[in-house]
Amino acid sequence: MSEKKSMNQFDLKKALPWITLLFLIIIMFYLWPSSKSESGKPKKNISESTATVESSASVKNQTKVGHVQVVSPILNFRSKPVLNEKNIIATIKKGTTLKVVEKRDKWLKVQLDDGRIGFITGNKKYVKFIE
Repeated sequence: MSEKKSMNQFDLKKALPWITLLFLIIIMFYLWPSSKSESGKPKKNISESTATVESSASVKNQTKVGHVQVVSPILNFRSKPVLNEKNIIATIKKGTTLKVVEKRDKWLKVQLDDGRIGFITGNKKYVKFIE
């Protein structure tokens, strides 16, 4: 006499491929390369970075807001006004003065001395307005 499986019984043979796929996805998520360099250090400093965010020509059509000075030890320079490690293209050292091109909510669009345009936080813990 053959035994019939109940509808509620778990069939491991059917579930095993799905469990394996889920396991592989979880492993890929944790092993996927982060935005840090191979040495585990943060992104490059301004002088080392070669990324271009916007051309300085686009700045000519915008009004100048003033200048800020970095007061934190390090400040992230981002390609977009979003808190995401993938947007960090350089770090700025304490004491650096930046030209503010535009204010956007809690973000400042700034221009570096080399003409690159990017975003930094406008939080007073990290920068102070000097003009």
